[in-house]
Amino acid sequence: MLPGQNPFDPTPSPNRGLNAQQRRAARKAGIIPPTGSGPEQVRRQLLMQQAIASMQEEMDNLRLSVKYLVFDLEATRRERDHAAMAADGMARRVERQNQIIATYKRRYGA
Repeated sequence: MLPGQNPFDPTPSPNRGLNAQQRRAARKAGIIPPTGSGPEQVRRQLLMQQAIASMQEEMDNLRLSVKYLVFDLEATRRERDHAAMAADGMARRVERQNQIIATYKRRYGA
């Protein structure tokens, strides 16, 4: 980055990278506009503040969305584990019932 350059300035400026003497000469020649607290500077500051506020709001929305996704993922995992335990319990019951039926058939020849 060149000296005097603002990395957060959204508008390109022809006087970036110039030393003070070169900037004065360019202003005298009318190549670059004067700097200061004129209406253009105020407008740029307002635009920058609006952009920052908008980005902060979007970051807050993103954080909230991530929290909801993590919560949903954890709930889905709990449901999956619960369903797996229920299926495992059902399989054991069916297997036990088949063992009982097989034992009954052996004993009573049915």
